[in-house]
Amino acid sequence: MNRKGSGDQQPFFAPIPVPPVRPAVRRPLNPDAIPYVPLAQRQSRAYMYTPFANEDSLKSALGENMVRIRKGKQAHGVLAPSHKMADNLEAIRQQRLQEWGGAIHQANQTLNSHAQRGREQDALLLDRIKRITDHNKGSPMANMKLKASQIKKQQFALDTLKTEKIMAQSDLGLHQERFAALQQTRILNTSAHLYPQLFPDPPLQHLAHKDKLYVLGHGAPDSSKLYATQDGKQSLDVPALREHLKQAGLPKNFVDLRLTACQGVPPVENSQQRKASLKSNYLVPTLYQAIKEDFPRIRVTGYAGNGVTFPFNSDHHLRSAPNNDLIRGRRKELAVRYPR
Repeated sequence: MNRKGSGDQQPFFAPIPVPPVRPAVRRPLNPDAIPYVPLAQRQSRAYMYTPFANEDSLKSALGENMVRIRKGKQAHGVLAPSHKMADNLEAIRQQRLQEWGGAIHQANQTLNSHAQRGREQDALLLDRIKRITDHNKGSPMANMKLKASQIKKQQFALDTLKTEKIMAQSDLGLHQERFAALQQTRILNTSAHLYPQLFPDPPLQHLAHKDKLYVLGHGAPDSSKLYATQDGKQSLDVPALREHLKQAGLPKNFVDLRLTACQGVPPVENSQQRKASLKSNYLVPTLYQAIKEDFPRIRVTGYAGNGVTFPFNSDHHLRSAPNNDLIRGRRKELAVRYPR
């Protein structure tokens, strides 16, 4: 049977053309997420890694990202040793977001109501003065007492409002920048993350050899341990840290490893001092000596002095002198890398 009015001999039920099958494309679950790119094809990235996944390491990560965000750069993500530890770190992050967000909201409310409350205080004070004056009209002693009372109450009201305003402004200065940075600091390998397939356990196996990895933790002078907290109750010595990095999946061909721990390296001013520091007990040169056989391309970088956790109003990561926190320098200028 042919189509009516058609000159071609075609069946009425012409077959529908089937489009060619396209290869499957891995797409992000969220339009804001970064699409999958094979490791060999993507640009180098930087990550932060915390062996301990505690609040101290979250603060260190936050300080790292505060400077980056202030300079208009993207915040680095944080990796923990496992999905479970990443989940615990994310819980701490959410607690701090709620706490700091509440403090910011309260400070803004205080500042917004400050002018109105000042006018209300003035109106109440004037009304009180008028009542007392009318009641004690004609009494010199009462007027003298009234004048002293007026000055005292007015001063107290002004001092109270001034103190509240200063405290609110202080809270904003303390929390606002940290809150904004914490919002952008992501824990990348939580079990509920958008890309669990890109950050499987162990988490560091995802890294490409040309990426950067910042290992977070505390340090101590002339000590080859990485500490979880400043009290030194939990730590990893160099053999344990080397094994930890291997178990975490650090690629054998990895190159750029950086430790932000305080006093991870001794002060080095020339090549002779750098060479001599390899025999010291400081964390970074000791770690390099321990892992260079397992990771033959590795370069391990540390920084002299103490880290400034929250570098407020600075466009650079800062380090302070071990004995004087007021003497500070740019971290980049205090870096020591092994080998050079």
